[in-house]
Amino acid sequence: MVYPEAAKEKKIEGKVFLTFVVRKDGTLADIQILKGLGYGCDAESVKLLAKSGTWKPAMHKGKVVNCRFNVPIPFELNPK
Repeated sequence: MVYPEAAKEKKIEGKVFLTFVVRKDGTLADIQILKGLGYGCDAESVKLLAKSGTWKPAMHKGKVVNCRFNVPIPFELNPK
């Protein structure tokens, strides 16, 4: 992840919350921002998730199904 320059300059920290669907084939769809920080952090979070590759799809009663997930993407200038 590349920390956005605008966020660095304004010393923006926090979490961007995203929601998305893992399809039956493991690809991601419908990536949306639930809660953003702005200053380029939201766009960087979407880009990071979109490049994450294929995921393991969910199972329900022995069948592969689409499933919606929510994830936080943390932005910390000085991670601990």
